[in-house]
Amino acid sequence: MNREELQVFQQPNKYLDKSDRTTDIKEATLFVKKFDVAPKKTTKFTFYYDGRPISASIQDGQFIQRIQEGEKFGNGDSLVVDLEISKKYDEGYDTYIIDKYTVLNVRDIHRRGDNRGDQGDLFQQ
Repeated sequence: MNREELQVFQQPNKYLDKSDRTTDIKEATLFVKKFDVAPKKTTKFTFYYDGRPISASIQDGQFIQRIQEGEKFGNGDSLVVDLEISKKYDEGYDTYIIDKYTVLNVRDIHRRGDNRGDQGDLFQQ
């Protein structure tokens, strides 16, 4: 082989040159399982996401401030958020494994029971 032919092997290879980490950001609905009444940005909350429990910190400073000022939410309520899902590459399995969840922005809070309707209206005339 001549020198020019060997240069082909020096080009980046998308199959061999995998990044150690990757992140995805998506809009998600998280159901509150466990929360802290005096949270900080490093506080981990427990949520249900896609039917399984996860721990995530909330980086939305305005939302944390609202909680510290007395805004209430609790178990069973849901948060519509921008969720960052961090993954680390595992060579043994040749795949990315989720290792961290971070709430970047809280868009909305849905209180448990808000979507059930008011049964009292059934008996009003």
